[in-house]
Amino acid sequence: MNDKKINSIEVTNVTKVYNTGASSTKALKNANLTIYDNEFFTLLGPSGCGKTTLLRLIAGFEDITEGTIKLFNEEIVMVSFSFKEESRGRSAFERILI
Repeated sequence: MNDKKINSIEVTNVTKVYNTGASSTKALKNANLTIYDNEFFTLLGPSGCGKTTLLRLIAGFEDITEGTIKLFNEEIVMVSFSFKEESRGRSAFERILI
């Protein structure tokens, strides 16, 4: 029996800062997370703690200020507008194939 766990989502030292300069807001600071393939995962926390920001970063809808996010060992980069239009209505896994 093969019990090797496969990382489906790996978040490493991810920081997200909105705006820059004096009015900057740090939404995430050095976030780390590993979700294994076929693992049930729940993201819970109080309002304003960065849950939606993290999900938007994982989906590729926003740029990461620092760190990396990998989906099955492939680094996720910001999604371009044309890609968003092309992939509308498709699942995250279908979008990878585009």
